Amino acid sequence: MGNAYGHTKGVDGKDKGSKGLGNNHGAVASSLGRLNAAHASATARANASPNSAVGRIAAYEAAVNEALSLNEAYQSQQSNIEALETALNDLKNDPNATQEAIDTAQTALDEAVAEAETNGLADSIAAADEASMEALAAAANKEVDDSVVSAVNDLLGIN
Repeated sequence: MGNAYGHTKGVDGKDKGSKGLGNNHGAVASSLGRLNAAHASATARANASPNSAVGRIAAYEAAVNEALSLNEAYQSQQSNIEALETALNDLKNDPNATQEAIDTAQTALDEAVAEAETNGLADSIAAADEASMEALAAAANKEVDDSVVSAVNDLLGIN
């Protein structure tokens, strides 16, 4: 028979089965320390003092969301370049394609590549990633490892 903590014990009181997730919650909470502030609601995070634990979690969340947004823009940019490369190659392999169409496709590709090289998205992503880790470290009172980052992200709904 199970109890509220996920233990299964027989009538003799001896453990008869596995333990549920209930026992792991304390370990996770303990490893998070002050980062348990990630349990705060979105409203609380939005209204928190910047130097409070909740405010520092909010700063981390904002930095991660910025990095994710930049990453999406970068992926979109790369997909666009790949599509332009495919279109250009298709035109080059099409015996009915005009030189004007090939030149137009080449120009579009060249412009997209030039834009990608000058817009600095890759550098911005790296800076945003660094800012998010600095924000998390500032919020933490314990060591931050991958499992802690994952747990905080889960609490914040960050994938």
